[in-house]
This record gives sequence, C-alpha cells and structure tokens, in this order.
Amino acid sequence: MTTLHVLSGPERGRSFRLRPGDNFAGRSPENDIRIEDRTVSRNHLRIRMKNGRFFITDLKSQNGTFYDGAYLRAGTEVEAKQGVPIAIGMSIICIGEGCEEQIQSFQDTTEISRRSIEQGQIHLEGKDAPYKHKKGLLYRASTVLMEGRPIEETLEKVLDCIFDVLKRIDRGAFVLVD
Repeated sequence: MTTLHVLSGPERGRSFRLRPGDNFAGRSPENDIRIEDRTVSRNHLRIRMKNGRFFITDLKSQNGTFYDGAYLRAGTEVEAKQGVPIAIGMSIICIGEGCEEQIQSFQDTTEISRRSIEQGQIHLEGKDAPYKHKKGLLYRASTVLMEGRPIEETLEKVLDCIFDVLKRIDRGAFVLVD
C-alpha cells in the first residue's frame, strides 16, 4: 500500500496510507488526510489512486496547489509521480518514497549576504537597470527594517512596500521562525 508523507509544515513527519479510489486532503476532519495547517483549505486536494497511478486535483483551494514547478488549475486532474513534492498551502507532501532528499530548507535557499553583493555575485546597477524598481523595493524595505518599530508594524510596512512594487500581488504573509 502506498503512503503519503508530510515533509514540512505543522504535520511534518506524519504519514497516511492511500487507498484505491479517491483520497481527500485538507483541514476538515472529514478528510481522509487531515492537514492541520491554517494555509490549507478545508477541502484542498483530491488524490485519486487508479491502476497503481496517482492523479491530483486542486479543489478550488484558497492558497492553491503547487506541483512539479507550476500551480495546478483548480478542478484540473494531473498525474502525480511518486517522489515528486506537492505543496498545499505552506505544507509539503509527497506520495511514496524518495522526495525528502529533494527538499531543502527555505533558509538554505534564500541566503543573501552583504558579502555576496560586495563580491559582485548580485548586481544592482548597470545592465540590471530593468530591475531598478526591485532595487528600490529592497532599499525601502531595508529602511523600514532599520526604523526600530514593533515587529507587527514593521512587517506590515514591508508588505506595503512589496505591494507598491509588485502590483499583481494582493496577499502576503511572513513566517517567523525562532
């Protein structure tokens, strides 16, 4: 019997057996796979096991489902390969074995240091002129961070800076790790 593993999020380390037919994942207790994560919708994802193959469908979830480099269109069934991570909300799940080694911590993938800018690994001028508005965002956000305000107010102002520059973004969240 195939198992679904939760690789990250509040339910990290849990496993669920998948049965033939439809398996539903979400926050609601009525689901076969209950993921208690506020970013996961009550009825988030259907995992259909048919003839040893797996098919996933986003059930019009609030935060969407990300699989194999793209967001799934709600209601569209896509074949899911074993070992390929699936992001639902802020949780990452995996069907079968073999995908845990593909997951890197967010902090490992987002380290940008002052030294990397000074060494020229990150360019902020010259031929990167089309990214001038992003440089402005970085400057405005860093200015807000240096103002010494309470954390909630600071994060709200940083989000405002982001929304001013990235017009297509209408929601955002910060995950604070201690």
